[in-house]
Amino acid sequence: MAKQTISLDKAWHGIHFLLTGTAWEVKGPAGQAILGGREFGEDMGYGPARVLSVAQVKAIAEALAKITPENLSVRYSPDAMTKAEIYPTIIWNREGPEALVFLLNYYKPLVTFYRRAAEKGQLVVIAIT
Repeated sequence: MAKQTISLDKAWHGIHFLLTGTAWEVKGPAGQAILGGREFGEDMGYGPARVLSVAQVKAIAEALAKITPENLSVRYSPDAMTKAEIYPTIIWNREGPEALVFLLNYYKPLVTFYRRAAEKGQLVVIAIT
C-alpha cells in the first residue's frame, strides 16, 4: 500500500488553534488531526511521534470535511493566537490577514490528506519536528 505524506510547515500550530481554540488541548475528532494519537518513541522536538488508528482517521476525516476555510476564518484572532503563544508567535499580529491566508493554504491539503487516508483505511503517524 502506497504511503502518503503531508508537511504543514510552520502552520501546524495555527491550524490546531483554529480547529480547537486552544494551544495544546485535543478537542474532538478535528482536534486530533495535528496533536492527537497515541505517543510512541523518542521526543522529536515537540514530543514523541503519535499514531492514529484507522477509526480515528475516519472520524477526523469526517470532522474536517464539515469545517470549511470560512469556518476557520471566523475563528482567526491574531491577538488570541499571540496571547496563547501559537507557533510562530511573531507573525500573527505582524502579518494579520496574510497569516490567515498562510494557514488556509495548508488546511485544504490537510483535509484532502485525511480524506484519502480514510478512504484507503490507513493509519496516520504524526511527527512534529
